Amino acid sequence: MESEEPLAGMLTADLVAGGDPNAPTVNVTGALVEAPFAMARVDTLQVVAEYHDGQVAFRKLDLLSEFGLLRATGTVANPGAAIDEFWPGAALDLRLDFVEADWAILDQFALLDDNDILASAKVWCNNSDRVLSMLADGLVNRKLFSVEMNNEPFQSGRVSEIRRKVTDRLSISNEEAEYLVISDSISNYAYSDMDDRISIMDKNGNTRDIAEASDILNISVLSKTVRKYFLCYPRFLKEK
Repeated sequence: MESEEPLAGMLTADLVAGGDPNAPTVNVTGALVEAPFAMARVDTLQVVAEYHDGQVAFRKLDLLSEFGLLRATGTVANPGAAIDEFWPGAALDLRLDFVEADWAILDQFALLDDNDILASAKVWCNNSDRVLSMLADGLVNRKLFSVEMNNEPFQSGRVSEIRRKVTDRLSISNEEAEYLVISDSISNYAYSDMDDRISIMDKNGNTRDIAEASDILNISVLSKTVRKYFLCYPRFLKEK
């Protein structure tokens, strides 16, 4: 999606990288000043963060806009994921504080529910945008996409061929077909002590992490990241 207006503002950042390719560490200190966005004008954005061991720790994140000051601290974690696959599926553990803020826009957003989304989708069914109308019609009339799962990434040639079939069938561009044919990955792990920890209380009232308290659970197995690859495309192309 292209923006009608170019991004503006002043960005400054200091970055220090270390470690090795298999276990990199990155420290970032950055600031963004006077940057207008569609939802709000960012007066200043200051970030101090560290990345190591599959986790981004935000030491400081201060966002000042016309609605006030938002402060955030905490972590974003995805253990075992490669750098280019870190953000999809990452677990967020952030504390947000609103300081002298008027966040009425968030109150309005919080009023949205599934009824509002479905009502909007019914209108979008007749939108002139072919992709938007198709997605909306599929949501309203339960025309769900076909999804294939695999332990290995799908071959790029097969993904390109399916996209070509979609462009030919719907007479749309290659860029538009990318919204209808998607190949990516998802990941999950049963337990991680970097997220919400499970504690066990013994008869004396003492609490211990479940990994320490249980002789049955193999925490190394439970904390292993399981990654699956998926290919999603319109059902009318489902292969026999």
